[in-house]
Amino acid sequence: MNEFEIVSKRFANLNEQGTSTINNLQATLRALEVQLSELKVEWQRMLIREIEGEKVNLKKCQTRMREVESEISVTKELLATAEYHNKNQLAELIFELEIARNNAHKDICNEVTTKSDNLKRKRCEFLLAAKEIGEIQARGGELERKFLNAVRLAYGSEQHATYKPSRKVGYPIVNLYSDNEGVFSHVAPNTYEVMDALNFGKVPFFVIWYGLYKELLSENEARKRLEEIKRLKELKRMGEKSNG
Repeated sequence: MNEFEIVSKRFANLNEQGTSTINNLQATLRALEVQLSELKVEWQRMLIREIEGEKVNLKKCQTRMREVESEISVTKELLATAEYHNKNQLAELIFELEIARNNAHKDICNEVTTKSDNLKRKRCEFLLAAKEIGEIQARGGELERKFLNAVRLAYGSEQHATYKPSRKVGYPIVNLYSDNEGVFSHVAPNTYEVMDALNFGKVPFFVIWYGLYKELLSENEARKRLEEIKRLKELKRMGEKSNG
């Protein structure tokens, strides 16, 4: 179990124990209050009988009433203490629970980010490998070999590659990911990207940036940086030309 599950279990157990104690004390208090009410009724009846001349033991009844009142007072104090401690202990655990929940959320986000980044790197490596292979003239019958070579170069093996010819564009679709990574299918290279990489040597801007600097960026950010580098190079070239 992770930290959040452990604290959640402690919270549930403590809440169950506290609730059980409070419920038992409340039940005891209700029973004592009923008993006191019955004793008061009995005392009133005995008082009437004494007035009518009957000999009754009022003192015994009064003594028992005082005993029950004392028990009620003690039970109320115990109940108030139990409710106070239960509330405070749960409040402390709620604070721990919030921390554990936040930590668990961070861990999940980090895991998702790491896994998504790793798959995005694989996407870059695959498209770069496809681009490199595409620079060599290949006949249509070698298309499957070209795809599987790209997979092997990027992934180290072909175990996650599935060659499926696409009737729509005449190029295969390659499934690069295992089942447990399927939720990240949005980072898989699509058929058109692979086709451009193989036949025209064209890849997205973020792939170009990754190929140059091994850094993952968004497509827009990579495009901006590459355009800025191109602009600076052009300015430098123009400066050198004017100086010459």
